[in-house]
Amino acid sequence: MLGPLTWFDREISEVFGLDMLAAAELRERGWVERSNDWVDIQLLRFEDLASLVPQLARFVGLADLTLPRKNVTAVKPGASDVAGAWKTVVATPTGQACARELRTSAYGLACGYDRLA
Repeated sequence: MLGPLTWFDREISEVFGLDMLAAAELRERGWVERSNDWVDIQLLRFEDLASLVPQLARFVGLADLTLPRKNVTAVKPGASDVAGAWKTVVATPTGQACARELRTSAYGLACGYDRLA
């Protein structure tokens, strides 16, 4: 269930040799860029995406970029049931343990989620 917490290790660090989560900038400003001889990677904290659109546009070489502020999940069939089930799970001891694990994982610390505790 907590496999996504190691995604950056498996898919970025091991493949490209760049430790995106070690960058203090991600925690402090919500975005970081790292490069090597063959790849440029930008990582944005999703919660800050609306304010980071200019950084994203610059990174991909666009003079202007507009991302629609639209929650398509809210209108999907069953979305409210899934959201309700998730809230129920998070309220359980197992859910609380998962939330603690997220906040204290390398990913959670890099994103500043430990400050939410």
